[in-house]
Amino acid sequence: MKSCEDTDTGSLPRIHELGEVDSVLDSAYTLAGEGNLSPWESVTAVSQRAGRGQMRRNWYSPEGNLYAALMLPPLPPFTCDCAAPAFGFLMAKAMNMLGMTVRLKWPNDLVTPLGEPRKLGGILLEERGSFIFAGIGINITSHPSDDAMRTDHVLPATSLHSAFSLHISAQKLWSSLVRSLIKAYKEEDNFATLWHEAIKDYLLWLGRPVTIASHAGPVEGILTGVAPDGALLLETSGGLVGCSSGSLAPLVSSTDVYGTGKGDAERI
Repeated sequence: MKSCEDTDTGSLPRIHELGEVDSVLDSAYTLAGEGNLSPWESVTAVSQRAGRGQMRRNWYSPEGNLYAALMLPPLPPFTCDCAAPAFGFLMAKAMNMLGMTVRLKWPNDLVTPLGEPRKLGGILLEERGSFIFAGIGINITSHPSDDAMRTDHVLPATSLHSAFSLHISAQKLWSSLVRSLIKAYKEEDNFATLWHEAIKDYLLWLGRPVTIASHAGPVEGILTGVAPDGALLLETSGGLVGCSSGSLAPLVSSTDVYGTGKGDAERI
């Protein structure tokens, strides 16, 4: 793969580099409240004592990986319900621009699809008052073992080192990603209204049978894309269905790994 360091020497929005913190998102909120953080500026931390992921789950945060919080502009789509997949699309595109083969597992997981899909990182969006932050965690040098993952996890974890034999510091990776994120944002014409079309190039399991486990029960169908409101679109036996929440997983039948056979489907 090509080097993931961006060669652009243009100005870079300010990055506050911190040591160990409780939470990089909390640190970003403090700086923003003091007037020391503007849109596209960010905070990184060497490690976190109380990092959090989706549904406030604990986020594995040892030294050597990337922990960043980016302030987003208070504009659509970041001010809408679709903010998580919209920003997830930008992150996936930015990583691909830097030579990493990455897909977005809706709505906010960053995954390498090479061989067995494995999770490289995740995104957590938080809105606090007038501020919108994207918390980003990417495994660079280490990742949780399968035994350390939640019992209901869909994908095993990996790191940039394991997946791509990539050796890079968190600081250099984040600087390159910020430039690529802003470039990707500016490259997309009418990003606020058309991001859901562009995301198709980066969606994990597009065109394949999947299931979404939600409070209302599982929904199974072919993943066809994302709606403008951020809902995942599945073509089911009853027609096109939009799912706004739930845990996404592939379907595997007894005869075909992508579920095209007639066997019973199961969640893996």
